[in-house]
Amino acid sequence: MTVNSLVTGLVLTAVRAQLAPENGPLPMVCGHGVDLRTRLTPELPLSTVLNCITGLQTPVTVSHDDRPDTVGQEVADQIAAALARQDPERFLLTALRAGARGIPLPVPVVSYGISNVGRIPAHPVPDGVRLLRFGGTANAPGMPPKMGVASFGGRLLVQNEYDSWTYGEEQMARLRETLHTSLKELAG
Repeated sequence: MTVNSLVTGLVLTAVRAQLAPENGPLPMVCGHGVDLRTRLTPELPLSTVLNCITGLQTPVTVSHDDRPDTVGQEVADQIAAALARQDPERFLLTALRAGARGIPLPVPVVSYGISNVGRIPAHPVPDGVRLLRFGGTANAPGMPPKMGVASFGGRLLVQNEYDSWTYGEEQMARLRETLHTSLKELAG
């Protein structure tokens, strides 16, 4: 299982915990941005940040009692199959061709987005200075909430982004607390 699929399982089970109905399964779709640097020919250097939102989606049915790692494993299987088919590259090429012709592409409706930024080298900082936080955003009004996941200088960075006009602070605080609790339970 990858970090990306585990984070997806954590996010989808946390979101499901807040949605009605209180019992039973709920179909959910997670949209994924994929780091294509090492999948292109020739490969792009790690100093280049390329995270393509290509329409890669994982539909799963999530119940209140589903474990994040079980949902994550299902997501991992779906993503592995999509990568083997080279879906991200094909979707990116299709989007570029459609854009060149002025054809609008449908925007997928997702429950949550996961943006796998991949590895980002550490920024050089002067001696005696420690970088405490690094972040980058890629969200816009009306977009679903999105979790940005990256390895930054060898440390895992997980960042939650959302449109504060659409999603309330209280709602997102409950989600953050559910994610925190789920992650502690999974690690324990």
